[in-house]
Amino acid sequence: ASSISAGRSSQFGQNVVSYDLGFGYRLDSRHRLVAALTNATSSGFFGQRETVGTLGYEYRIFQNIGLQALYRFRNVQNQDASLTGGSYRSRGLDIELTFSFLR
Repeated sequence: ASSISAGRSSQFGQNVVSYDLGFGYRLDSRHRLVAALTNATSSGFFGQRETVGTLGYEYRIFQNIGLQALYRFRNVQNQDASLTGGSYRSRGLDIELTFSFLR
């Protein structure tokens, strides 16, 4: 999925371009590997560039209920050189219980 947003001409307006990519590989009926990448760039008021990468494993507990272990890397950088705060990097391991209503 991708999105483009047109900013307004006010001092707080932003223009945003983003895209998301996702991939899943089913090992068997209960096990699946997943990967995702999100990239977003905004300009205007507090413009920034954000990248999020995710790698994970999913185990289907019962029919449409799964347990996911995900490793996420997030990097946010300011686009305005005059700003010194707000840029950061984070890494984390998430455990999620997911419910899928699709067959």
